[in-house]
Amino acid sequence: MLEQMPDVVLTKLLEKLDFQSILCLRKVSAHLLNFIDDTKPGLHLTGIHIDVFPERIVLGLRDDYTKFKAQYEIHENGCSLDFNYRKNRKVLLSDMNFVDVFLRDFGIIWKLRTSILDGFCLKFSYDLIHDDCVNPIVDRIFDGIKNVLQSGVYSFKIRNFDVSVYKEKQVSELLSLVDSNVLESISIKNSNHKDSDGFKLDEISNLDQWKNAMKAEILNCILINPFQKFSHFSEATFHIRMISEEELRDLMENLRNSLSFQKFIVYINYIDKNMIEIVFGNHFVDNGRGKYWYLQTKNNGKVLKIFVYGMMICFTSVEICTVPEGYLL
Repeated sequence: MLEQMPDVVLTKLLEKLDFQSILCLRKVSAHLLNFIDDTKPGLHLTGIHIDVFPERIVLGLRDDYTKFKAQYEIHENGCSLDFNYRKNRKVLLSDMNFVDVFLRDFGIIWKLRTSILDGFCLKFSYDLIHDDCVNPIVDRIFDGIKNVLQSGVYSFKIRNFDVSVYKEKQVSELLSLVDSNVLESISIKNSNHKDSDGFKLDEISNLDQWKNAMKAEILNCILINPFQKFSHFSEATFHIRMISEEELRDLMENLRNSLSFQKFIVYINYIDKNMIEIVFGNHFVDNGRGKYWYLQTKNNGKVLKIFVYGMMICFTSVEICTVPEGYLL
């Protein structure tokens, strides 16, 4: 009956269906499979979120109006598939591996999508480490996702790239697939909290995607000499072990001279408080929760606000009218 519907009517019908229903319809006949793949109904996605755990994968999709989640989980008889975590939409796929089922569905999604994504997020859980060894399932899932991303007719167009992985190579392999003309922000987290020195950014920082992005956030990684790698960003957050007086002074001057800078947050394992006052000066505001400095910049109407609290130094570009009277250096 569906095969006999006019294309216009069938297209309207498909636009009303959710992702699970579209997947089921693709299996009805070769005609419907080809029609769905050609028309790409309803998958004008704005975001894809993938969470990987030792025995389950959670796939989240969203568009302008709705959110959808599917959980692929190991079951003693195969794969348990749970749509939107509703009991009446749970399906058992006998003799099927949960990774294979997820990759199949993700491949279909990637094939049917038509829009630029606001965000793509891939997170490998810390639980995938056991006795300091990463679960071998990580490489299998990562390679499968990478192969899907490479296979699409449309390029990997996203505005916000967010990954939590175990190896720097995994970041560079995925980031290199992204359309550098669309990408705006990059967020990288090290899933292995025991290996905080894991990422050096040497390969990543040479990619056009890194050079063209405006914002960057690197967490759970202690970086070495990262300042040149971050100098072009308008916003950045990163973590270093220590900073010399020369490095701190250079960073301050670069930000004072920048016309695009908005906010930099630097976490430092060891901060020499005496050095801080040598570089920034002893004319500061202390409100009991941290110290503030306000420095003139080359950006008209803007001031460099520096806030130091604990192991954090926050540099922000603010309007000159927000500076307390008598504290602008």
